[in-house]
Amino acid sequence: MKRRWMVCLCLLWALGGLSRADEIWLRYRVSASTEREIVNMGSQNMELSQTLPVDWSAPEGAFNPVGATLKMGVDDQFKLLFTANKKDGKRDKLWVSRDGDWARAATYAATTSSEDRGPNSSSFVPVLLKLKMPDGEVDYHAQIQLYSYDKGKRLSLNVGTACYYQDRIELEGKTHRVALVDANGNGRFDDSGATLRQCDWLMIDTNDDGRLDAYADEYKDVFPVGKYIKFGEKLYSLKVAPDGAFFSIEPANCPTGKIRIQSDATDYKATFFGENGRLILDGKAGETTAPCGKYRIVSATFYEPGKDRESAWQLSSRSMSDLATSITVTADKTAEIKIGPPLTAALQMEKTGAQHAINLKLTGQAGEEYTIDRSRGRNNPPKLEIKRAGSNEPPRTLSFEYG
Repeated sequence: MKRRWMVCLCLLWALGGLSRADEIWLRYRVSASTEREIVNMGSQNMELSQTLPVDWSAPEGAFNPVGATLKMGVDDQFKLLFTANKKDGKRDKLWVSRDGDWARAATYAATTSSEDRGPNSSSFVPVLLKLKMPDGEVDYHAQIQLYSYDKGKRLSLNVGTACYYQDRIELEGKTHRVALVDANGNGRFDDSGATLRQCDWLMIDTNDDGRLDAYADEYKDVFPVGKYIKFGEKLYSLKVAPDGAFFSIEPANCPTGKIRIQSDATDYKATFFGENGRLILDGKAGETTAPCGKYRIVSATFYEPGKDRESAWQLSSRSMSDLATSITVTADKTAEIKIGPPLTAALQMEKTGAQHAINLKLTGQAGEEYTIDRSRGRNNPPKLEIKRAGSNEPPRTLSFEYG
């Protein structure tokens, strides 16, 4: 029996009583439509040439072949070859090989195809890739899609995950459904990164409603893989096997400090990333506990005060990576960083032919730029207080709307 199909006989454990990190084994799950079970999965994207690589040979009789080399897992490479049928010219067959020996290659027929809207596409789900991991070879199922744009002049390949690991564990005295997800679609499950698309996910059904929620703004059941995760008010050490078959978790035993944002705003969420992984600071809590180390702020969203986050307008910034917005957390101390409101507002006029457009530029305390989320608070646009520079007149309050 393969290791990934084994289930730990001791799944029920209490984190509070652990003296060491036990391995928690999970069950492998294949799904041709993972978005129905776990949404917002990531993927790899690459452009394809209209011709085969120079060192490739095509199978005998192959019509209009194109190919790409796919890197997956720890150190795996696969050659993917797509061939078309002569009837309509659509590439509806996929060949998968490690060495380019197409006589021994696995082949797949397109499961779905589309020409109605947008680019032409062919989907191959699920495609089995045998990955070489530290503990041996394991199965990995991928969702592969080939897109054709501009009447076939440009080709694009999308490789996403069609598998994940899941089970139920006892955590903080309650049993929760958990899953390990290869969220960036690269064949391994232990990646840490600054954004949710760059890292993998440990998912925990926090409210035990039977589903794993990874959508909208909250991503409430998503715990990005890193050295540590925060569950409730407690900090835990986390280790994940590269193939995702198991993970270990235990109460963290490391020096910690706190992070706080200096701002006029009181309702916000900010994301930090550093040597210990990814952290979320919720303005409603005022500050958050963090393992000691150096972090940089990745993004921040400020919500309209006194409103529900789902209906309030939002100020969002994704320009943090270009700024000197790093912070060092030391033991038993609170590190502070200035970002967000009060904002500096500037009007910018752009002219295109006979049309003039006036745009609003909003800049935070660290020089970061903000945009107003148009999808929320449509009936309640933000209020701006505008005052002429050098004037003693009181500021005027205006409503700001796009369009």
